Amino acid sequence: MRSPTWILITVLLSAALLFADATGRWAGTIGDERGSDQALLILQQDGTKLTGTAGSDDNDRHSIQNGTIEGDTVRFEVPRGDAVLSVVLKVTGDEMSGTIEVKRNHQTVRTGRISLKRQ
Repeated sequence: MRSPTWILITVLLSAALLFADATGRWAGTIGDERGSDQALLILQQDGTKLTGTAGSDDNDRHSIQNGTIEGDTVRFEVPRGDAVLSVVLKVTGDEMSGTIEVKRNHQTVRTGRISLKRQ
């Protein structure tokens, strides 16, 4: 019979495999019907919690809020003036892609796509 410590270690390692790894520097594009722009995310993952910054480059970085990761899905918000950018991404290895919504007063006013690769 295995010891309780061994069982706990096995359970913790198994749980860690259920979550994608979002830590790192991610660069790519963000766009909608109006055009596209550069996107840069610098993320730090601690279990299911995600912190970091988002912007167009190293000179345009804004703190993310409410960052989470569940399985392979990353979610976070970026406050920008009177708007909030709400981002949902799916992690597939060293790539992430998904949607971004610009919200004002809890109403979506614009949507777009975002695609990133780990640098």
